[in-house]
Amino acid sequence: MFCHSFRWAGRYGEEDVARFYNLVQRFAVAHPNDLVLIRSHRGKSRALYKAHDKALATLPNVVFSHAYKGPLRGMSITDVLGLADMCVSTASTAVLDSVYMNRPTAIYENDQPVFRNLPNIEDMDSLEDFFANPERADIAGVRAHYGPVAENIEASCDAIEEMMQTLPPPQR
Repeated sequence: MFCHSFRWAGRYGEEDVARFYNLVQRFAVAHPNDLVLIRSHRGKSRALYKAHDKALATLPNVVFSHAYKGPLRGMSITDVLGLADMCVSTASTAVLDSVYMNRPTAIYENDQPVFRNLPNIEDMDSLEDFFANPERADIAGVRAHYGPVAENIEASCDAIEEMMQTLPPPQR
């Protein structure tokens, strides 16, 4: 599964998007018997990469996970990760979703220090190496950094409750 989040202005340009899609296309062509899932941030199709999606859609082993169309419509990121054996993503929350679902995970052009223990995918060679050796992804290290989900939820609820107690009563 390939995930991306190219929605931030200034972080990614057209060349970055083209480089990512070129890599995915090369991988899909080199592995015609493997299904390639592509998930954009929140499953949205945006103008910045719409033409790239259209070009990749011509390959028989490529399936897009869009929120409102296609064979995977309505599926959340975790639903789609349930179908995947491994994940390559730009630095985003999809990485955490993948890690917490115990999927071998690599980062495309990793620029985030917290993900340094995950394989960095820069080119076809690094992608092929990850595909051949997915177990080298240190997902346990990422989970250890962020902590257990249940404890994080409890801490978040406690913080929200504490903050809510400081608010003035609603005006009627």
